[in-house]
Amino acid sequence: MQTGSRLDFLSLSEKRFVLFNQLLNVQDATMKITLINTNNYKKPWPVMPIGLCMVAAALEGEGHEVNFVDLCFSKKPLQTIEEAFQNDTPDCVGIGIRNIDNCVGHNPEFLLGDTKKMIDQCKKMYKGPIILGGAAVSINTEEILEFLDLNFASCGDGEAVMNEVANRLENGQSFEGVRGLTIRENGSIIQQAEHVFDTDVNTLNMCKPHRYIDIDGYAQFDLPIQIQTKRGCALKCNYCPNRFIEGGNYRLMDPQKIADHIEILVKETGIKRIEFVDSTFNIPLSHSKDVLRAIIDKNLDIGLNALGLHPNGIDEEFVELMDQAGFEVATVGIDAASDTTLKDMHKGFRQEKIIKIKELLKRKSFPIAWYLLMGTKAESYRTVMESLEFMSKNADPWDCVFIAVGLRIYKGSPLADRILDEKPESVKNGFLSPAVVHPILDIDSIKIVTKHYAISQPNFVIYNDEKTPEVMHKMGFAFVRRFAPKMPVWRIIIFFETINKFTGVLLIKRLFYSLFHFRTLRNAKHSELGLERLETAQ
Repeated sequence: MQTGSRLDFLSLSEKRFVLFNQLLNVQDATMKITLINTNNYKKPWPVMPIGLCMVAAALEGEGHEVNFVDLCFSKKPLQTIEEAFQNDTPDCVGIGIRNIDNCVGHNPEFLLGDTKKMIDQCKKMYKGPIILGGAAVSINTEEILEFLDLNFASCGDGEAVMNEVANRLENGQSFEGVRGLTIRENGSIIQQAEHVFDTDVNTLNMCKPHRYIDIDGYAQFDLPIQIQTKRGCALKCNYCPNRFIEGGNYRLMDPQKIADHIEILVKETGIKRIEFVDSTFNIPLSHSKDVLRAIIDKNLDIGLNALGLHPNGIDEEFVELMDQAGFEVATVGIDAASDTTLKDMHKGFRQEKIIKIKELLKRKSFPIAWYLLMGTKAESYRTVMESLEFMSKNADPWDCVFIAVGLRIYKGSPLADRILDEKPESVKNGFLSPAVVHPILDIDSIKIVTKHYAISQPNFVIYNDEKTPEVMHKMGFAFVRRFAPKMPVWRIIIFFETINKFTGVLLIKRLFYSLFHFRTLRNAKHSELGLERLETAQ
């Protein structure tokens, strides 16, 4: 056992803890690792901690013992943390942090405050090394370490980092030089790691989330089992920080391995619904087609969905493969429906593409969920109305249009880099605090204009504006799965809002909303007239 200077990058309390544990476990080289999922945000629904489950599988693959603590459904997370450490004393703790906030620019909800309470409880119960990881940490590594007053953060692929940390602890070595690990000491960053994005995804142990989390808890929200088919994204959307989360190059998983894994998951869990959670499942298109072909060859009785389909990755053959493989719904991330804002976001397609893919998907009668993001820098009253009216005209009445208002700027995105170049003095704490784009029409007005229009559209749903109690969500999910298992749950919302439209309820709501926000709606229209006069004069 080696000690002394080789542990210099641990705090004094951490050194004592590690050395004491090594003396207790001198006959047992297996490291005990506790992994904690801190994400308990459930709007509009909870998210399975797939990334942390992958880390757990990688650690167990190297022979380490893992205790997984999922706080998603804990009503008393601080008590759950206390109980976890009363029952076991680990050699190391890994903590997953998924979200900095709720990812919207209008009235953003900062989530790290509650996370800090959980971290403080961990530090109270445990004096050994704590390693942070997750999407939020990969984006704002140094800022989150400072905010939470911790010393270590994994950047990028967490599997390799955590296994190396476990090996260093096992051998009594310092963490200096661990690839992908940022180290903070006495309030200063002394090792700033490069993000690790070179893991061969085909060498990783396939994740079986049901081994670590309560699948039934997530099933109450109608969540399928979620898997990835690749890591990385080479698209150039100007607001996305994905290059800091998974890297800017695609690392593709073998399609046959994916199909085999789905078959095992269905057999072991009994759950027959699978969701691909890649940032864009169908880019590269050739790989997604190969994945679907491998699944089709399995002849499984399953339902599929993908977190986001990119319009440039939808062609006739892909839609045919979707149908054969068992897709139940098409979730399409268009982000905007105005050519002006699509260009400003660097989306790589225009309105005619949206029309074309709708026609392709409707040939197979797929329900479609469209996702819009209002508030890019070029957003004006004209572009807002253009997007809304375009979707009202082109989205089927029983397809859902989900709308988020306000473009949140994240460190690592091209948009953030541009701001740092042009106005570095405007940036505070590395974009950790919610920072938003300031469009031509202010964000508050965009929200009011959008909601005013959406009130009269039964199939328009504004994200973060829906106040249905959690218990009602669960009842709705249970009802749909019992009586219409293939129907997307959001059609319940459309059904009731359609009734409200025909009974005049929506008309009354829109009238009162118009009266209450009359001045803002009037000024928004006038601002567009002023912009048009300026453009004409120029």
